[in-house]
Amino acid sequence: MKSIIFLSVGSTFEIILWILAIIIILYVLAKKKSVLNKDKNIPFDDAIVEDANEENKKEEVEIEKNEAEEKSETKEYLESINAPKLNFERIGKSDSENKDDLKELKGIGPVLEKKLNEIGITSFSQIENLKKNDLQLISVLINYPFHKIQGNHWAKQAKDMKKE
Repeated sequence: MKSIIFLSVGSTFEIILWILAIIIILYVLAKKKSVLNKDKNIPFDDAIVEDANEENKKEEVEIEKNEAEEKSETKEYLESINAPKLNFERIGKSDSENKDDLKELKGIGPVLEKKLNEIGITSFSQIENLKKNDLQLISVLINYPFHKIQGNHWAKQAKDMKKE
């Protein structure tokens, strides 16, 4: 009979402890939320935001200028050192009006498509005609790992896309 009383007292005590723990957790969470929401009543100065937006725009323009300069410098450098060039006689000429959506190929996203277009690769038929040494050169020109190009089997995918 005594063990039953202890068991029920123990269970009641555990339940009370759990309730207290839950109350404490809820109190801490409510306190944290009130601290976070306290800052929302601070007066807002639109001039500071406008100045920050103007500074961000200036920085973006500077970054775009620098990227354009780097791109033109790289292109000029590659031309000046007689860097190897893709054989567009064999691969096929670039047709900027009838570009294929190269992003349809596995492994090519918007950035990679843009880089390929910049070096003159714009169609599935061109990719289909690429050989291993062309892929290695493309890897260097667009600064993209050769094993990823080779692993995605672009030429095979391009051939399959042309059939569709």
